[in-house]
Amino acid sequence: MIVHVETLGEYPTTVRHVQLRDDRSGKVIFELLTESGTPQIHNFRLSIGENSAHVAEPENGSYRVVEPSGKNTFSLQRGVHYRLRIWGNGSASSDTDLKF
Repeated sequence: MIVHVETLGEYPTTVRHVQLRDDRSGKVIFELLTESGTPQIHNFRLSIGENSAHVAEPENGSYRVVEPSGKNTFSLQRGVHYRLRIWGNGSASSDTDLKF
């Protein structure tokens, strides 16, 4: 699955916080926070099985991996409902449900 991030107009796609959680248990599976600068991403790939915790490679700035804490990968399973939440510069987030 490709997560595509787009801002209307000619504005940069600033993404300051990304969070993926298991919708049933509420457990956070993957989470990124801005570490420095103004991270701008356009898309990243999520797949069944092991995924790199550094899946989002910003053009500018950098992210800090919050979850998985101390690990370089996280795992996604077929049939599990996930909720992806992404925050830009504002306080509101964009949410979507994912199921592989």
